[in-house]
Amino acid sequence: MLLFVRSFLFMQSLLAALGSVQFISNVAFAYLVLKETVTGRIMIATGFIVVGNIFLVSFGNHQSKTYSHQELLRNYIDHVFLVYVFGLLLLVLLLYFTYRKGRQMIAAKGDDGVGIYWHMLLPFSYAMVSGIIGTQSVLFAKSLSILLRLTVNGDSQLNGWFTYVVLTLFIMTAAFWMIRLNQGLAMFDAILIVPMLQIVWTFFSISTGFVYFEEYQVFNSFKASMFGLGVLCIICGMFLLSPRGGKEMDDGDKELQLEVEEFRELKRMSTCKRTGQGEELIPVILPLEASAT
Repeated sequence: MLLFVRSFLFMQSLLAALGSVQFISNVAFAYLVLKETVTGRIMIATGFIVVGNIFLVSFGNHQSKTYSHQELLRNYIDHVFLVYVFGLLLLVLLLYFTYRKGRQMIAAKGDDGVGIYWHMLLPFSYAMVSGIIGTQSVLFAKSLSILLRLTVNGDSQLNGWFTYVVLTLFIMTAAFWMIRLNQGLAMFDAILIVPMLQIVWTFFSISTGFVYFEEYQVFNSFKASMFGLGVLCIICGMFLLSPRGGKEMDDGDKELQLEVEEFRELKRMSTCKRTGQGEELIPVILPLEASAT
Protein backbone atom coordinates (compact mmCIF):
# COMPACT_ATOMS: atom_id res chain seq x y z
CA MET A 1 0.00 0.00 0.00
CA LEU A 2 2.83 2.41 0.85
CA LEU A 3 4.42 1.65 -2.51
CA PHE A 4 1.25 2.79 -4.30
CA VAL A 5 0.93 5.92 -2.15
CA ARG A 6 4.52 6.93 -2.81
CA SER A 7 4.06 6.23 -6.53
CA PHE A 8 1.39 8.96 -6.61
CA LEU A 9 3.89 11.58 -5.50
CA PHE A 10 7.31 10.86 -7.04
CA MET A 11 8.88 9.76 -10.29
CA GLN A 12 10.19 6.20 -10.20
CA SER A 13 13.92 6.97 -10.41
CA LEU A 14 13.72 9.36 -7.45
CA LEU A 15 11.38 7.05 -5.53
CA ALA A 16 13.68 4.02 -5.90
CA ALA A 17 16.76 5.91 -4.81
CA LEU A 18 15.08 7.56 -1.82
CA GLY A 19 14.20 4.08 -0.59
CA SER A 20 17.76 3.96 0.78
CA VAL A 21 16.58 6.17 3.67
CA GLN A 22 15.40 2.95 5.33
CA PHE A 23 19.01 2.03 6.04
CA ILE A 24 19.50 5.23 8.02
CA SER A 25 16.38 4.50 10.07
CA ASN A 26 17.68 0.96 10.67
CA VAL A 27 20.89 2.36 12.13
CA ALA A 28 18.96 4.75 14.38
CA PHE A 29 16.65 1.96 15.54
CA ALA A 30 19.57 -0.35 16.28
CA TYR A 31 21.29 2.36 18.34
CA LEU A 32 18.30 3.80 20.21
CA VAL A 33 16.20 0.67 20.76
CA LEU A 34 18.52 -2.31 20.53
CA LYS A 35 21.45 -0.46 22.15
CA GLU A 36 23.86 -1.73 19.52
CA THR A 37 27.24 -0.11 18.97
CA VAL A 38 27.51 2.21 15.97
CA THR A 39 30.95 1.67 14.49
CA GLY A 40 32.98 4.06 12.41
CA ARG A 41 32.19 2.08 9.26
CA ILE A 42 28.45 2.49 9.93
CA MET A 43 28.88 6.24 10.41
CA ILE A 44 30.80 6.51 7.12
CA ALA A 45 28.16 4.42 5.33
CA THR A 46 25.35 6.57 6.73
CA GLY A 47 27.21 9.67 5.58
CA PHE A 48 27.43 8.27 2.04
CA ILE A 49 23.69 7.60 2.00
CA VAL A 50 22.82 11.07 3.36
CA VAL A 51 25.06 12.80 0.80
CA GLY A 52 23.67 10.62 -1.98
CA ASN A 53 20.08 11.50 -1.10
CA ILE A 54 20.96 15.20 -0.97
CA PHE A 55 22.29 14.92 -4.53
CA LEU A 56 19.19 13.02 -5.66
CA VAL A 57 16.75 15.52 -4.18
CA SER A 58 18.74 18.47 -5.54
CA PHE A 59 19.28 17.20 -9.08
CA GLY A 60 16.56 14.56 -9.57
CA ASN A 61 13.40 14.89 -11.64
CA HIS A 62 10.80 16.54 -9.41
CA GLN A 63 8.05 16.50 -12.02
CA SER A 64 5.18 14.08 -11.44
CA LYS A 65 3.38 14.09 -14.76
CA THR A 66 -0.19 12.82 -14.91
CA TYR A 67 -0.30 10.19 -17.63
CA SER A 68 -3.34 8.96 -19.49
CA HIS A 69 -4.16 5.35 -20.26
CA GLN A 70 -3.03 5.85 -23.86
CA GLU A 71 0.29 7.44 -22.81
CA LEU A 72 1.12 4.55 -20.47
CA LEU A 73 0.43 2.03 -23.22
CA ARG A 74 2.43 4.06 -25.72
CA ASN A 75 5.44 4.11 -23.37
CA TYR A 76 5.32 0.32 -23.06
CA ILE A 77 5.59 -0.10 -26.83
CA ASP A 78 8.02 2.77 -27.37
CA HIS A 79 11.06 1.60 -29.36
CA VAL A 80 13.55 2.90 -26.78
CA PHE A 81 11.85 0.97 -23.97
CA LEU A 82 11.52 -2.16 -26.14
CA VAL A 83 15.25 -2.07 -26.91
CA TYR A 84 15.94 -1.68 -23.18
CA VAL A 85 13.68 -4.66 -22.34
CA PHE A 86 15.27 -6.76 -25.08
CA GLY A 87 18.71 -5.97 -23.66
CA LEU A 88 17.54 -6.99 -20.18
CA LEU A 89 16.18 -10.28 -21.54
CA LEU A 90 19.50 -11.09 -23.19
CA LEU A 91 21.30 -10.25 -19.96
CA VAL A 92 18.93 -12.46 -17.95
CA LEU A 93 19.51 -15.41 -20.30
CA LEU A 94 23.28 -14.96 -20.16
CA LEU A 95 23.31 -14.76 -16.36
CA TYR A 96 20.88 -17.67 -16.00
CA PHE A 97 23.06 -20.03 -18.07
CA THR A 98 26.15 -18.75 -16.25
CA TYR A 99 24.48 -19.61 -12.95
CA ARG A 100 23.52 -23.08 -14.17
CA LYS A 101 27.05 -23.77 -15.40
CA GLY A 102 28.49 -22.70 -12.06
CA ARG A 103 26.07 -24.97 -10.20
CA GLN A 104 27.01 -27.90 -12.41
CA MET A 105 30.73 -27.30 -11.88
CA ILE A 106 30.31 -27.18 -8.10
CA ALA A 107 28.18 -30.32 -8.17
CA ALA A 108 30.85 -32.14 -10.18
CA LYS A 109 33.99 -30.84 -8.48
CA GLY A 110 32.75 -29.80 -5.05
CA ASP A 111 33.12 -26.43 -3.34
CA ASP A 112 36.88 -26.81 -3.07
CA GLY A 113 37.23 -27.85 -6.73
CA VAL A 114 36.29 -24.46 -8.15
CA GLY A 115 38.00 -21.15 -7.63
CA ILE A 116 36.76 -18.14 -5.71
CA TYR A 117 35.72 -16.65 -9.05
CA TRP A 118 32.71 -18.97 -9.26
CA HIS A 119 31.87 -18.53 -5.59
CA MET A 120 31.45 -14.80 -6.30
CA LEU A 121 29.86 -15.18 -9.74
CA LEU A 122 27.09 -17.52 -8.56
CA PRO A 123 25.47 -15.12 -6.05
CA PHE A 124 26.11 -12.19 -8.40
CA SER A 125 24.32 -13.85 -11.32
CA TYR A 126 21.52 -14.97 -8.98
CA ALA A 127 21.06 -11.44 -7.63
CA MET A 128 21.13 -9.91 -11.11
CA VAL A 129 18.42 -12.21 -12.50
CA SER A 130 16.32 -11.64 -9.37
CA GLY A 131 16.71 -7.88 -9.51
CA ILE A 132 16.20 -7.42 -13.27
CA ILE A 133 12.87 -9.26 -13.19
CA GLY A 134 11.80 -8.32 -9.66
CA THR A 135 12.27 -4.58 -10.04
CA GLN A 136 9.77 -4.50 -12.89
CA SER A 137 7.17 -4.72 -10.11
CA VAL A 138 8.08 -1.12 -9.22
CA LEU A 139 7.23 0.01 -12.75
CA PHE A 140 3.94 -1.91 -12.75
CA ALA A 141 3.09 -0.51 -9.30
CA LYS A 142 3.71 3.01 -10.62
CA SER A 143 1.50 2.30 -13.63
CA LEU A 144 -1.26 0.91 -11.41
CA SER A 145 -1.12 3.98 -9.17
CA ILE A 146 -1.61 6.20 -12.22
CA LEU A 147 -4.55 4.09 -13.41
CA LEU A 148 -6.04 4.21 -9.92
CA ARG A 149 -5.69 7.99 -9.83
CA LEU A 150 -7.52 8.25 -13.16
CA THR A 151 -10.29 6.01 -11.82
CA VAL A 152 -10.68 8.08 -8.65
CA ASN A 153 -10.88 11.27 -10.74
CA GLY A 154 -13.82 9.85 -12.70
CA ASP A 155 -12.08 8.27 -15.70
CA SER A 156 -12.67 4.61 -14.80
CA GLN A 157 -9.95 2.20 -15.94
CA LEU A 158 -11.66 -0.92 -14.59
CA ASN A 159 -13.38 -1.79 -17.86
CA GLY A 160 -10.27 -2.09 -19.99
CA TRP A 161 -7.87 -5.02 -20.44
CA PHE A 162 -4.77 -2.91 -19.87
CA THR A 163 -5.39 -2.45 -16.12
CA TYR A 164 -5.73 -6.18 -15.49
CA VAL A 165 -2.66 -7.05 -17.56
CA VAL A 166 -0.57 -4.59 -15.53
CA LEU A 167 -2.06 -5.92 -12.28
CA THR A 168 -1.21 -9.50 -13.26
CA LEU A 169 2.34 -8.58 -14.21
CA PHE A 170 2.75 -6.70 -10.93
CA ILE A 171 1.65 -9.72 -8.88
CA MET A 172 3.89 -12.07 -10.86
CA THR A 173 7.04 -9.95 -10.66
CA ALA A 174 6.50 -9.05 -6.99
CA ALA A 175 5.98 -12.73 -6.11
CA PHE A 176 9.06 -13.66 -8.14
CA TRP A 177 11.15 -11.16 -6.19
CA MET A 178 9.93 -12.36 -2.79
CA ILE A 179 10.52 -16.02 -3.68
CA ARG A 180 14.00 -15.35 -5.04
CA LEU A 181 14.85 -13.20 -2.03
CA ASN A 182 13.98 -15.98 0.41
CA GLN A 183 15.72 -18.63 -1.68
CA GLY A 184 18.83 -16.48 -1.97
CA LEU A 185 19.06 -16.06 1.80
CA ALA A 186 18.77 -19.84 2.16
CA MET A 187 21.37 -20.71 -0.49
CA PHE A 188 24.04 -18.04 0.03
CA ASP A 189 25.69 -16.30 2.95
CA ALA A 190 23.75 -13.18 3.92
CA ILE A 191 27.07 -11.34 4.12
CA LEU A 192 27.39 -11.74 0.35
CA ILE A 193 23.88 -11.91 -1.09
CA VAL A 194 22.17 -9.12 0.90
CA PRO A 195 24.25 -6.18 -0.42
CA MET A 196 24.13 -7.61 -3.95
CA LEU A 197 20.34 -7.81 -3.90
CA GLN A 198 20.02 -4.32 -2.40
CA ILE A 199 22.32 -2.74 -4.96
CA VAL A 200 20.78 -4.55 -7.94
CA TRP A 201 17.26 -3.62 -6.77
CA THR A 202 18.13 0.06 -6.46
CA PHE A 203 20.03 0.27 -9.74
CA PHE A 204 17.45 -1.43 -11.97
CA SER A 205 14.50 0.32 -10.31
CA ILE A 206 16.12 3.63 -11.21
CA SER A 207 17.19 2.65 -14.73
CA THR A 208 13.80 1.15 -15.68
CA GLY A 209 11.89 4.23 -14.54
CA PHE A 210 14.49 6.44 -16.23
CA VAL A 211 13.86 4.78 -19.60
CA TYR A 212 10.11 4.08 -19.41
CA PHE A 213 9.06 7.55 -18.23
CA GLU A 214 11.66 9.17 -20.52
CA GLU A 215 13.20 11.04 -17.63
CA TYR A 216 16.42 11.39 -19.59
CA GLN A 217 14.69 14.11 -21.63
CA VAL A 218 14.57 16.49 -18.65
CA PHE A 219 18.21 15.95 -17.65
CA ASN A 220 21.11 17.93 -19.00
CA SER A 221 24.66 16.58 -18.77
CA PHE A 222 25.35 18.30 -15.44
CA LYS A 223 22.16 17.14 -13.72
CA ALA A 224 22.60 13.62 -15.08
CA SER A 225 26.18 13.42 -13.76
CA MET A 226 25.16 14.74 -10.32
CA PHE A 227 22.24 12.35 -10.15
CA GLY A 228 24.55 9.48 -11.10
CA LEU A 229 27.01 10.58 -8.42
CA GLY A 230 24.21 10.49 -5.86
CA VAL A 231 23.25 6.96 -6.89
CA LEU A 232 26.90 5.90 -6.61
CA CYS A 233 27.13 7.34 -3.10
CA ILE A 234 24.01 5.44 -2.04
CA ILE A 235 25.34 2.17 -3.47
CA CYS A 236 28.64 2.65 -1.63
CA GLY A 237 26.74 3.36 1.58
CA MET A 238 24.55 0.27 1.23
CA PHE A 239 27.62 -1.87 0.59
CA LEU A 240 29.36 -0.54 3.69
CA LEU A 241 26.23 -1.12 5.77
CA SER A 242 25.99 -4.75 4.69
CA PRO A 243 26.84 -7.29 7.40
CA ARG A 244 30.46 -8.33 7.69
CA GLY A 245 32.16 -11.33 9.18
CA GLY A 246 35.40 -11.43 11.06
CA LYS A 247 36.07 -9.23 14.04
CA GLU A 248 32.72 -7.46 13.92
CA MET A 249 30.88 -10.68 14.74
CA ASP A 250 30.28 -11.26 18.41
CA ASP A 251 30.31 -14.68 20.07
CA GLY A 252 26.57 -15.14 19.64
CA ASP A 253 26.77 -14.39 15.91
CA LYS A 254 29.67 -16.81 15.46
CA GLU A 255 27.84 -19.54 17.36
CA LEU A 256 24.71 -19.00 15.27
CA GLN A 257 26.71 -19.08 12.06
CA LEU A 258 28.32 -22.38 13.09
CA GLU A 259 24.91 -23.85 13.88
CA VAL A 260 23.59 -22.79 10.48
CA GLU A 261 26.60 -24.31 8.71
CA GLU A 262 26.22 -27.55 10.66
CA PHE A 263 22.53 -27.70 9.80
CA ARG A 264 23.23 -27.20 6.08
CA GLU A 265 25.89 -29.93 6.12
CA LEU A 266 23.57 -32.27 8.02
CA LYS A 267 20.78 -31.62 5.52
CA ARG A 268 23.10 -32.29 2.60
CA MET A 269 24.39 -35.53 4.14
CA SER A 270 20.86 -36.72 4.89
CA THR A 271 19.93 -36.34 1.23
CA CYS A 272 22.73 -38.12 -0.56
CA LYS A 273 26.37 -39.20 -0.56
CA ARG A 274 28.85 -40.06 -3.25
CA THR A 275 29.90 -43.67 -3.79
CA GLY A 276 33.50 -44.62 -4.41
CA GLN A 277 32.71 -46.19 -7.81
CA GLY A 278 31.25 -43.19 -9.56
CA GLU A 279 29.03 -40.14 -9.41
CA GLU A 280 25.82 -41.98 -8.53
CA LEU A 281 23.89 -40.40 -5.67
CA ILE A 282 22.25 -42.72 -3.14
CA PRO A 283 19.98 -41.78 -0.24
CA VAL A 284 21.32 -41.98 3.27
CA ILE A 285 19.28 -42.36 6.44
CA LEU A 286 20.95 -40.64 9.36
CA PRO A 287 20.83 -42.09 12.88
CA LEU A 288 18.06 -40.79 15.11
CA GLU A 289 20.55 -38.92 17.32
CA ALA A 290 22.04 -37.03 14.37
CA SER A 291 18.71 -36.08 12.86
CA ALA A 292 17.46 -34.89 16.22
CA THR A 293 20.29 -32.41 16.50
